[in-house]
Amino acid sequence: MSDAKTPLQRFLDARGIPSAQLERLLRKRMKRSAPNRVQLYRWRSTESITRKNMVRVLWAVREASNDSTVRIDEIFDLDPANDANWVD
Repeated sequence: MSDAKTPLQRFLDARGIPSAQLERLLRKRMKRSAPNRVQLYRWRSTESITRKNMVRVLWAVREASNDSTVRIDEIFDLDPANDANWVD
């Protein structure tokens, strides 16, 4: 992964949460429709993720960190001032 980490990856690193834990939590809740390891890697390394999947990842992060106060803007850059957020 590059030095330019996403907010999600920085959050996971700061809290010591392995991505495999997110994968397990999502698989437990979503069963067969859960994202696979490759998809989770993409979400951790890029900002390309749908709103629906942001909510799913937020749920998993809250569960993994045992912190229901984690906000979506702590793990995803949703700032309209960021030009990258306007690119499809």
